[in-house]
Amino acid sequence: MWKIVQVCFVRKLQEAALRAYYIPDDPQEYELQTFTQDALYSDDIINRNGGSMESKNLSVFRGTIPEAWVLRAKPRDCEIVKIYPGWLKFGVAYISIPVSIKTTVKAIIQEVLLQLGRQDENIEDFELVEVLMGCKQVQCVVLSQLELMLSRLQDIRKMLPDLNLLFVSGAVVLEFSCFDEAERIYTQVKDTTVNDRQLTTVIIPVIEVTQLPQDSYPLLLFVNPKSGALKGRELLYSFRKLLNPHQVFDLSNGGPLSGLHTFREVPYFRILVCGGDGTVGWVLGVLEEIRHKLNCPVPPVAVLPLGTGNDLARVLRWGPGYSGEDPFSILVAVDEAEEVLMDRWTILLDAQEVVDGTENGVPELEPPKIVQMNNYCGIGIDAELSLDFHQAREEDPDKFNSRFHNKGVYVKVGLQKISHTRSLHKDLKLQVDDHEVALPNIEGLIFLNIPSWGSGADLWGSDSDGRFEKPRIDDGMLEVVGVTGVVHMGQVQSGLRSGIRIAQGTYFRVTLLKSIPVQVDGEPWIQSPGHIIISAAGPKVHMLKKCKQKQKKQIGSFKDVRAESLVNSETGNRGVITTVWKGLAV
Repeated sequence: MWKIVQVCFVRKLQEAALRAYYIPDDPQEYELQTFTQDALYSDDIINRNGGSMESKNLSVFRGTIPEAWVLRAKPRDCEIVKIYPGWLKFGVAYISIPVSIKTTVKAIIQEVLLQLGRQDENIEDFELVEVLMGCKQVQCVVLSQLELMLSRLQDIRKMLPDLNLLFVSGAVVLEFSCFDEAERIYTQVKDTTVNDRQLTTVIIPVIEVTQLPQDSYPLLLFVNPKSGALKGRELLYSFRKLLNPHQVFDLSNGGPLSGLHTFREVPYFRILVCGGDGTVGWVLGVLEEIRHKLNCPVPPVAVLPLGTGNDLARVLRWGPGYSGEDPFSILVAVDEAEEVLMDRWTILLDAQEVVDGTENGVPELEPPKIVQMNNYCGIGIDAELSLDFHQAREEDPDKFNSRFHNKGVYVKVGLQKISHTRSLHKDLKLQVDDHEVALPNIEGLIFLNIPSWGSGADLWGSDSDGRFEKPRIDDGMLEVVGVTGVVHMGQVQSGLRSGIRIAQGTYFRVTLLKSIPVQVDGEPWIQSPGHIIISAAGPKVHMLKKCKQKQKKQIGSFKDVRAESLVNSETGNRGVITTVWKGLAV
């Protein structure tokens, strides 16, 4: 009887683990292995002298770490591998090739060329590259043509659990039952640097989930105090007065991870992010990385705009920017908001330019990297203006303390670029889904996920077009638009014109023939020649869109509600605040 129960439990555990990581394989192809490690408590958990530390000294737990299970793939006699062609003439996403014990890399290349009708090509002119993507970086390894492919796959499967351990974010959560011990460790860690970097230490609360009412929807609130001049800091104080201060997190102190960890056991909660589009992208990125560890894996996210452009907040009806609204009314609006879905996109930047310095006399290519996109990606003049603005702000950040000043600097930068000509269409090639797209004479190419660009401009336009479908933020497609220059961009932002509609699609490949400015959600840089691949990034995210209709309940000012809440608390009631927004407070 015990064996039957154990087998059923193990199988359910395997299914849950594969489902959590979106692996559609058969659970019977995997097995659980035990993993133990002895770790002794050491007062010298942090090496203050900057020297190397043994792994056993990295633990702060006394005794033996409890036994853990590692999910590993069972060895197979055959596999199916997907090969992605690295050239643009073919609109094939990938080719599936079966491999056995004797299959070599050379045999795979030969089979791919045969299926693509290029069997007359010289096999020596092609190579198979193994791409390991994760942790916002990409590792590329060129495989020898004589290497046995099945053996290589088995080595990768053995290595994956270890890679998952290496890629865990640099955060450790410690729980203490002794206050004096907790205080000692906290004092020791917060004054410590590792590799010349100060450690960030945050004391996080424990939510008693069993004490939460069944109909409550607690709010996890993130505030970026560096956004919106001093408004971010003022909101931080205001929300901590209105809500339990332990559910309001300062993003400048440890980022979003501490708040998400605090709410990990809450069955359902919502998130309010107070900051610009970059801050929202930061929170969504961390949420995507750890959501499989949350009881509420897809908490909907609302936005209180504190940035300059605030395009995502505009689309979700939260307005062009915070202008001093009553914080209480904002919480009520979050409670009444409707839940919508939004696409996110992964951008792989694969430069083909040799970086400075060589190893063993062999030139090295610039390592590829991955970024996430929520709003838009610009190539050319749009990114060039963003880069100039970014550099001006880096030189004198104290002057950039208001949206009005920031937009003034952006206009000034744009006026300096009016006479410049770039002929961007000659410097890049575009592939959308399975076909190449001819580009008109443009200076900027922009990929849109939301219908707002450049502080609220409608770049795609509202006119009906038989060639394209009406854009939506959850349709799994991006819109590709071109601009002819700074004057055209100004006309778009003034509402006089739209951009040049080029394409809609689900998969995009851009080949850069020279170094060109690129920006993603307002973060600009110079991208070296090579490839840019844009594809959908996992599941859609859940956002909160502000309702159009007026609030159903008339509420007083923040001071009135706060005073009434105190009166009610003296008489034993829960207070008007938690009654109005259905238990947003913890």
